Amino acid sequence: TATNQVVESTETEDGITLMDLFRIVRKHILWGIITFVVVFAAVCAYTFLVPPTYSATAQVFATYSDSSVQDDNNISNFSNASTYISNQIQSYPTLATTEAVLKPVIDDLGLATHRRESGRSDNRHEPDEYRVRKITAETGDAKQASDIANSVAESLSNVVEKSLHASSKESPVKLSVVQRAAEPVTPSSPNVALYLAVGLVAGLI
Repeated sequence: TATNQVVESTETEDGITLMDLFRIVRKHILWGIITFVVVFAAVCAYTFLVPPTYSATAQVFATYSDSSVQDDNNISNFSNASTYISNQIQSYPTLATTEAVLKPVIDDLGLATHRRESGRSDNRHEPDEYRVRKITAETGDAKQASDIANSVAESLSNVVEKSLHASSKESPVKLSVVQRAAEPVTPSSPNVALYLAVGLVAGLI
């Protein structure tokens, strides 16, 4: 009857059932397995063939110079000194990547500038007035990463204390290396476990 036809038509238009989905998967199971293997193998190949990158971090701490605090011509008191340091330290991340800081590092370590090395002053998750700054170096050699981070931290301290102010005046800011970078044991990239998990999920999808 017309009523039965309407009911049957409605049932067929409801969409694919779970059993229909299983039948489709079973029908194309071979292509599914091949696709999974290809995707997962591609991710594994990339993970294990990409050159590893090592990351090392040194930390510097900004404080006031004792003689500067006592000199009313520079900083009148401890409160003003703290405010001055908070304002100055905001520029140090950019300063750490300038030629004035990096050239002595390149010369001292004999780095080839065309090689893949990078350094940065890391401010993530740190308020502007926070006096500790992290100097991070990333390169393909673990020892070189720690050497660069430590050398940049020392060069930054030297520039802040000796090169940013008139030669006749002592810098009101003292930058001390409070944590030297240690040679990393494992590479920071690639993250093998994460990459393989992504490959597994991508292959399944």
